[in-house]
Amino acid sequence: MKHQLFLVSIFVLSFLSACTGNTPSLKLPTEPEALIAYDNSSGGIVKGILVGSTGNFKFNLKNGSDSVYCKITFDGQTGMLLPTTSMASWTPGQAFAATFTGIVGGVTVNVYFKCNADGTSPSATFTIPNHTIVVSIYKETSTVLVKGYEGTYTTYTVSSGAVYDKGTFNFIECNGKVYGTHSSITFASDPRYTGPAAFSATVSNGKLIVDGDTKSFDITETSLSGSSLSTDGTERTTISGTRTL
Repeated sequence: MKHQLFLVSIFVLSFLSACTGNTPSLKLPTEPEALIAYDNSSGGIVKGILVGSTGNFKFNLKNGSDSVYCKITFDGQTGMLLPTTSMASWTPGQAFAATFTGIVGGVTVNVYFKCNADGTSPSATFTIPNHTIVVSIYKETSTVLVKGYEGTYTTYTVSSGAVYDKGTFNFIECNGKVYGTHSSITFASDPRYTGPAAFSATVSNGKLIVDGDTKSFDITETSLSGSSLSTDGTERTTISGTRTL
């Protein structure tokens, strides 16, 4: 079955002060939640991470029950988004397209989610006031657990120790493949900054190896850490993160 990753940028105009809150304790799955009946179907489980601050989400699409919802954690606040129309007549194996809405930390959050009848081409378009959202999304199967990591990075000049850049470093990992997005905080207000950028990587023998780069970092079932020099040795990047999905 083919799985496709989509990165979706959403520009929102409403004003809201920065979100606050504490991330609740999480019991992370050690095996896929998706049932085998939906491996080649629009039903089941779809997971992802987001930047534009930071967060993660999980769609349950009648994965062994009649429930259809999206659980989202954003900036430390967790909430449930429900379809705005009845899903009673929708059956896994049919193409899916619906808007979900709910309150997360006192803020109205909307997401438009769609996928093909066989579960391919999932996409999620989030609208959260005062945020620009980019997501990495993947359909879970009964044999491939999708994990989500949220972290930060700092890049500094080796010669002076001065911080050059810092920001958010979030990704999903599934069967050794990594899809994610990094977003600069340092350059966010610079008009030349083009916004969050996608990256891909692989995981092997406890190392996260960024594609097309010499950098590698330590990764476990629950955390992400490490420090790596640039190719020319002039800059060092450190990352720190936690598995949240």
